[in-house]
Amino acid sequence: TYAKMVVPSADENVHEWLSHLGKTHLTIEPQIVAAWNQLKSVNHDLYDFLSPHYQDTLFLSWAARLTLLYYATPEDWSDPAQVAEAAAASTSVADAEFAVGAAKFLQVLLGYWTDYSFFDYGFEAELAKRGFTGDLEKDPLYEKYLYLQDGLKLWKAIGQYASDYVDSQYATDLDLKNDAILQKWASEVADPGRANIKGFPSPMPDKATLAKCLQTTIWTTSGLHSAVNFPQFDFMAYQPNRPSAFLQPIDKASESLQWAFDNAVSTNAIASGIAQTIWLLTLPSDHTLVDLTEHSDKPFAGAYEKFKKNLLDISNQIKLRNDKLPENDVPFKYTYLDPTFVPASIDI
Repeated sequence: TYAKMVVPSADENVHEWLSHLGKTHLTIEPQIVAAWNQLKSVNHDLYDFLSPHYQDTLFLSWAARLTLLYYATPEDWSDPAQVAEAAAASTSVADAEFAVGAAKFLQVLLGYWTDYSFFDYGFEAELAKRGFTGDLEKDPLYEKYLYLQDGLKLWKAIGQYASDYVDSQYATDLDLKNDAILQKWASEVADPGRANIKGFPSPMPDKATLAKCLQTTIWTTSGLHSAVNFPQFDFMAYQPNRPSAFLQPIDKASESLQWAFDNAVSTNAIASGIAQTIWLLTLPSDHTLVDLTEHSDKPFAGAYEKFKKNLLDISNQIKLRNDKLPENDVPFKYTYLDPTFVPASIDI
């Protein structure tokens, strides 16, 4: 019983702060800044291609700093009274409603960034790290593991879209190598003193590598974020299922189970706050992968129309599959990677 309380709480904290905020929101933020600095400033076509996948993300990061991670700063850190006053004024959601707290969360993120490499978090590479290798469609879990099934289809569609875009812009690898603006962008993304995206190729060597970079970026902002964000209400709104807070350590040799319920697990106030927060986080977006009307007058409009058609085909496949799922096998339909539902950017 104690393990059933503690392990889901730990998993919930890792999911929220690392898998969700760390591996999507905060991973993509420096890439957005680099694209603004090097591509937007000179109206490069690549910014037009990427900008729908950056929409509203920086605003959310700013809001997170004022809510999830907010802490007051004393003018004089050597003054104990000022430090105590600042601590009392700090109201971060991380400290109030999660076991890990803001400081520990940042330590966890630091460990993630220490080992981070850009291409390792593409769909197939990340699955390979968890033992899913070879022909994924022939994996024995393919039919039951719906994230694998739907994610693979979406990943491949994004890859084709990225390749079509690159082909529409560059006839040869040499053309790409000679694009000075593109190379400056790649340099800033990879620069340890700027965006610091380890493993990002600089200089950009060829068309295939650029396409893979775009595929990985768009997957992160769309499919990956959708897969880790939108199940939250279904699994976490009921706090006894996955308690976010664990307020006291449990010594099961001396403390009773009733003591744990009374003193350690999420309070009613925390449970209510979490339910409200994740309800907001899982509201549907009005800017999905199939709704990028801003691409209609761009030189790569044909590539997007082909992509949209592929996405609608995938959506139909998912809907047909979900309709056939036995009611007793799944508590609800797996819709999180239906392209008509997947936001194009991290906008919530």
